Amino acid sequence: MISSPTSRPEYGLYESPPKTSGSQTHGLITDTELHKSGPYSPLSKPGARSRSSRKALLGTVAVVVGVIGVGGIISSGTSDGTPPIPEQPNAMKNPGDGNEKQYSTLRPPLPETPAPGPALAPALAQPRSKPEGFWPYQRYSPEEDNFREKFDKPKVAWLMSFPNSGTSYTLRLAQWASNVTAATNYGDECDVDDEGRNTPLYPGMDNSPALKYPDKYSLPERYALTKTHCGGRCTHCAPDKYVETQLTFHQQCLQGNRLVPLNSNSTASGQNIKKNGKSERVLEVRYPEELVARAVHVIRDPFNNAVARFHLDWGKYNHKAMNGDKESKEFVDKYAYNPDGFRKWCKSIDDVFIKDEEKSRFMTEEILELFRKIPCHGDFFRYIQWHNLAVATVAKMKVPTYILHYENYATDFERTKDELMSFLQLDIVGSIPEFIPGKSYRSYFSAEERVAVLDLMRMLANPETMDLIDRYDYEGDGSSKK
Repeated sequence: MISSPTSRPEYGLYESPPKTSGSQTHGLITDTELHKSGPYSPLSKPGARSRSSRKALLGTVAVVVGVIGVGGIISSGTSDGTPPIPEQPNAMKNPGDGNEKQYSTLRPPLPETPAPGPALAPALAQPRSKPEGFWPYQRYSPEEDNFREKFDKPKVAWLMSFPNSGTSYTLRLAQWASNVTAATNYGDECDVDDEGRNTPLYPGMDNSPALKYPDKYSLPERYALTKTHCGGRCTHCAPDKYVETQLTFHQQCLQGNRLVPLNSNSTASGQNIKKNGKSERVLEVRYPEELVARAVHVIRDPFNNAVARFHLDWGKYNHKAMNGDKESKEFVDKYAYNPDGFRKWCKSIDDVFIKDEEKSRFMTEEILELFRKIPCHGDFFRYIQWHNLAVATVAKMKVPTYILHYENYATDFERTKDELMSFLQLDIVGSIPEFIPGKSYRSYFSAEERVAVLDLMRMLANPETMDLIDRYDYEGDGSSKK
């Protein structure tokens, strides 16, 4: 069914590495240590940590930007490497997210006054190499998946993406081409019925993903492409909000919200909003991972991805400004839709959170030195962390995963479209939406800044992740080495 590995995963499946027995940490702190120690341990107080001791924390960063160890997945504390997903009654706000409102992260809140944490394990100062004979990416072609699996009910196929990396077009392509509705973790961006309620992918299941357009398209039979941005993606936030472990990231891949009428008798936590002139209640939900059978992992050029995040923020304010909102008008006037506006916007965010980053025990002097050279440095950290944890999550779950580089829509559209649809086992029976290639925003960054981003990537990215993002030309003016 799957052919031999290719030299580089421009297209293909990645699979889980061979699992080893026992709990492995390889110099990384676990999820338990993260929440026991908190973001501001005694080691992170000014004057309490020397440069040498900060260097010793480099391996700590791998808990948030890389969790795949040599020969296996890093454990989050359980003996078999499979973390439990406990119920989390306390919710933590995570503002400034991507394409949708994120009402709660549902992750354990960090203590305000953390107790001294356990001694940190020795750092992994050198990049980790792959085990001999292990290559996690394998070529995939439409001809290799002719077997159409049958299920009593459709399975979830995650559309995993860091915000603004091609999610919207991929959803539109799958729905238009197949005449089958997609789903999403985020019910607040879906159609609702006459009562103001989302249509669940699984009828009668309160925590089900929501169908995007149940009245416009038919229901999926095999795989429902389901949008998830997982965790660690907020724009306007400090490390205590965006630092993730594999466990917390995994939990957020499974969670979202759904809309119910305001007078619903549900006891789930949530908040009230207005949608299409109606009062709705947004409930926090999380579904079991057993529903997930496949994943599409979308990756975009990091520089273009960062600028697209600015464009999203700018567009929201511009929409409000056009409707007469004075504060939004001030934002639009201050941050123009051009390179200067982008850099001013980055500086405003960097200046607010640099103090928190300097105090964070997850940021070494080497990382902070690079941060000072990179506009929107926090977003590049989050970008690396997000893709590392996405690779680790699907590997741990052992679900077939299709790698979709956003730029492949422009360079080889037909092949990318056919592979995506075949992977999702969807027939092409409808129309194909036009793909309009986006601009390259490499010029928004100086050559020195691009080199600093590459250095940050090399410092924090796992070998498996670097294989996926190495195709981008960090030192030149082009968007890809190809």
